[in-house]
Amino acid sequence: MLTIIAHLQLGHKPLEDSEFTAGVTAGLVAAEHWRVVSSIIPVEASAVPRRGRVASHAHPHQELLVPLSGTSVYGHGDAAYPCSAGMVFFFDRFEPHDDGYGIETRDALHLWISIVEDRAFARTLRVTDGRMIPGRLNRAVRPEDVGMDLQRAIGDARRIAATSQGLARARLIGAVAAIVGLIVEPPPAAAADGTLQELAIEAIKRHIAHTAGNGVTLAHLARIAGFSKFHFLRLFKRHTGMTVHRYVDECRLQSVAQMRADGRSDKEIGARLGFSCPAAFSRWRKGKR
Repeated sequence: MLTIIAHLQLGHKPLEDSEFTAGVTAGLVAAEHWRVVSSIIPVEASAVPRRGRVASHAHPHQELLVPLSGTSVYGHGDAAYPCSAGMVFFFDRFEPHDDGYGIETRDALHLWISIVEDRAFARTLRVTDGRMIPGRLNRAVRPEDVGMDLQRAIGDARRIAATSQGLARARLIGAVAAIVGLIVEPPPAAAADGTLQELAIEAIKRHIAHTAGNGVTLAHLARIAGFSKFHFLRLFKRHTGMTVHRYVDECRLQSVAQMRADGRSDKEIGARLGFSCPAAFSRWRKGKR
């Protein structure tokens, strides 16, 4: 982590034609001062009341929210916390968090990072009075480019949290700093638009296969890729030759075959695939015959 921070503090210019001004970049690289909201380590902020209600959601990929400017309140689990520069929110798989912003959010610029397998997809979002406008950044990064095994680092933080919260925090912050470093100062071989599309589709394909479609929605997949749902559907069909729905079904059928070979019952298989009840799984299975 210190290597990454030092690299960013050596005077490298922030991303051109983006919201990463010198002031924003200075806050991003001060990782030792970040206040973290995560279930892996004790929350480093006090819960606050929120105005109005914001629907919560959960998904099978991990996500980071890094406020860059402005003030807001954002929910993680059952509580809400201040959301301003210097804070980092880490949402683990299937952890509920807010879906959208309350009206108290004013002139905020937020960096959202979706972690899909071993890739991270970053985008900026401007929010005023709860209204969201896409920012100028849409980038895919490879943590492996700075020698970071992202999932291993997060897994290590989760594993050692019970015995050493300080070390767990260092591991989690190190993983986040690696991602942020790549976003602020990407390597020369950073993806162009065409490669970004390919990286996004390939990562999403592996994500669907890994989860067997459990918790996967079109809205979530499109947001990971940084495209509208309509544009994402076109890109997915172009790169894979099939629709998202068909690809999810194919992955599910493969998973069903494997679990049956392992001796799993239909009730257990349906639950693992995310069906609400055995009857729903039965109806889906009959429709695929």
